[in-house]
Amino acid sequence: MLNLIMNEMGFATNSSFVYQGDFWSQPMGLFLTGTMFVCSCINIWYKGIDDNLFDRIFYSLMAITMLCAFIVGFTDGRPYNIMQTTLYLFCVRFVASIIIKVHRHRKTGVAQKTRCE
Repeated sequence: MLNLIMNEMGFATNSSFVYQGDFWSQPMGLFLTGTMFVCSCINIWYKGIDDNLFDRIFYSLMAITMLCAFIVGFTDGRPYNIMQTTLYLFCVRFVASIIIKVHRHRKTGVAQKTRCE
């Protein structure tokens, strides 16, 4: 029953893993990867955004990943490692953010607030 539902949703199933086969080559997948590419490029080049070097490197890697995902999706390929690469990038960003906040807290003694603007 579960395999039937997952096949109807566009997921390809195997006994050891599940992946969404055609999402990245559909219009919504192309829109999402294109949007993430454009937003990453804006974060890199727009002078009104005050980022540190690590953020610029992160957005550069994200832009490269999303551009590759868009190209592979546009050519009807299946970019299997997109989600894995994207999750690795976000994990590294979160860990670096925590390290920076802890370092600033130890240096100044003031708790670091999360920036929500």
